[in-house]
Amino acid sequence: MNDKELRRYCALVVQKLEIPERADVNALCDRLEDLRDRPISLLEVAMPTGSGRPCGLWVATDEEDYILYQKYTTQAHQQHIVRHELGHMVCGHEAAPVMPDEVVRLLMPTLRPELVRSVLGRTQYSNEEEKAAELVASLMPVEAVATGHRLSENLAPGMANLITHLGRSLERPDK
Repeated sequence: MNDKELRRYCALVVQKLEIPERADVNALCDRLEDLRDRPISLLEVAMPTGSGRPCGLWVATDEEDYILYQKYTTQAHQQHIVRHELGHMVCGHEAAPVMPDEVVRLLMPTLRPELVRSVLGRTQYSNEEEKAAELVASLMPVEAVATGHRLSENLAPGMANLITHLGRSLERPDK
């Protein structure tokens, strides 16, 4: 799929979500819980940093989805990480096989390793899947603006302008 087709696809995916007025990650998780009929838990984790290491993970069990996100980063970045992992969910990306038990215990000590059925980390998949998840994550707040909804009051000054600019950039035709 070329970039133009990918933008159209992602815009349609986000539009179908009917994002609620509050475009924060909690409202998005609530919406996806309703659509997917399964709970989503957000877990702030001190994840190892460095090149090639994920700053977010989507962990699926038989009954629940968990999104782990980097503890040691800004709140805005944390929210983007969560939206990125939600992007994988709404795009229907498949998660990887389960991690070794000791890694599961380290990242999620309250969860029995045998309950975890799959994990999706930000650095493990094709460029197209990563591009789609990233684009969906960026379009979620843009969609709220485009449909006339107010963004969360937690936005830093100038963030609405940045989001509007990003939306316009994504609408530009490929050259």
